[in-house]
Amino acid sequence: MASGFLDIALIVILAAVFGFTLKALKQPTILAYILAGVAIGYFNLVGNAEPLKVFSELGVVLLLFLVGLEINFSALNLVSKPSIIIGLLQMAFTFALALLLAGVLHISHSSALYLAAAITFSSTIIVVKLLSEKKDIGSLHGKISVGVLLVQDLIAILVLMLVENAYVNQAGKNAVLMIAGGILVLIALLIIGRKLVSKVFSKISRSNELLFISSIAWMFVAALITKGIGLSMEIGGLIAGVAIANSIESLQIAGKIRPLRDFFVMIFFVMLGASMSLPMLGALWPKIIILLLFVLIIKPVIIMAIMGILGYRKRTSFMVGVSLAQISEFSLILAALGLRLGHIDQQTAALITAVGILSIIFSSYYIVFGEKIYKKLSWILSIFEKIDASRENYKTGPASAPIVIVGFQRTGKSIAGGLDKKDLLIVDFDPDAKKYLDENGYKYIFGDISDSEICREVDFKKTKLVVSTVPDLNHNLSLISHVKKEGGGCKIIARAENEKDAGILYRHGADYVLVPNITAGHVLGSFITLDSSLDFIGKLRAKI
Repeated sequence: MASGFLDIALIVILAAVFGFTLKALKQPTILAYILAGVAIGYFNLVGNAEPLKVFSELGVVLLLFLVGLEINFSALNLVSKPSIIIGLLQMAFTFALALLLAGVLHISHSSALYLAAAITFSSTIIVVKLLSEKKDIGSLHGKISVGVLLVQDLIAILVLMLVENAYVNQAGKNAVLMIAGGILVLIALLIIGRKLVSKVFSKISRSNELLFISSIAWMFVAALITKGIGLSMEIGGLIAGVAIANSIESLQIAGKIRPLRDFFVMIFFVMLGASMSLPMLGALWPKIIILLLFVLIIKPVIIMAIMGILGYRKRTSFMVGVSLAQISEFSLILAALGLRLGHIDQQTAALITAVGILSIIFSSYYIVFGEKIYKKLSWILSIFEKIDASRENYKTGPASAPIVIVGFQRTGKSIAGGLDKKDLLIVDFDPDAKKYLDENGYKYIFGDISDSEICREVDFKKTKLVVSTVPDLNHNLSLISHVKKEGGGCKIIARAENEKDAGILYRHGADYVLVPNITAGHVLGSFITLDSSLDFIGKLRAKI
């Protein structure tokens, strides 16, 4: 017990030290956790790593449970078919090219098959975590990325099941029966979650503690069931989240689980770093570098080419491509399984693990600094875009209006609700928002305002007021710069997450900055001052 406590304490302390150091250097925190793990593995600082693997597995289950909670199937309808097409084509082309590359590197046939399969899949954990931190999970490229990852994960599970059955005489029959049974169980879990569990949660929602424990319990039930039928616990966590995603309590549950998820996911990345055996990699570095470049460059190019042919803008294609430029956690599981079954040797397993970890590190920079990289490469990326970019050509009216609202989430929707639709132009790139705007007859442009091409589609000279409800500081700075350059003196209201960002926006020309908590206090104070009878309370309540 004492040893286990010391191991966890050491992991947390080292992760915090590396995290603080890299945060000061403006580097991704995932890199800090992996480096902490590399240090732990190299110096053999943890005695028994087996108990910690349970923690890391739990972190993945919690992460996918939260992903499931944020999935809205009505919004996915817009991207589900493209995600399936992009996912399947990407896997086919990546697998074929990786297989050819493995042959050039003189890797044995059996090892080449495993290596090509491993390179094909991308990491749900990395992509979802970083897109969530950037608040891009609800964007068009975020939803397409998650859709492609879901397709990849399902294929990866099928591959793992087939490999597990490879040594059985009637492998095909066993695999088919397992897959069919798995699909039926997943459907049953979805129905139970939506029809029964959601109703139970609504009954106990007044008790925060009971709601938290019950949601975790539901996640474990689903994970144990999927594990019992031969699927992964991670899929169980995802299904558990999806099943209650449309419940009123989903946001409350997600808010309470996030800190728990962050702790266990941290352990996952530390243990991933600790699994890298540096002495074994000496002779493998040339192959590691070549395969890493394939994952970081060729894989995104394949995705961008496919999306360009399908009619997406170059920015969306680029963001999806760089988001998926790494190797999946399923790939590491596949390598371990191949090693256990004797299909590959220790060197091939080490090669896959090294490329996987390094690709995760470098792709983190891709995702975090994707916008800056895109602006540098925008001129050459035009080769991946059709002239009409029909998939994103979603305009329902002229690109001008007296009031332009950027971002149509809760804040933007609330502002628009009190204004005349004919005076509004909405700019957003969330498929959820597009569906609502279509149904309610708003004029809008479907795109990301941080994209200079989308900015140019708005005629700010005819605009009196621009309201940005987007919380991202860099996006708002880019918008202010463009409006000041192209606009005819219109006023700009921007949103900030804190007072420091508000000060930066004011210095760059914002006329007013909305800081939600502070602004709400100011507005309420003004109402109280102007209406001492407090009649405004009933009027405000009626608008909710």
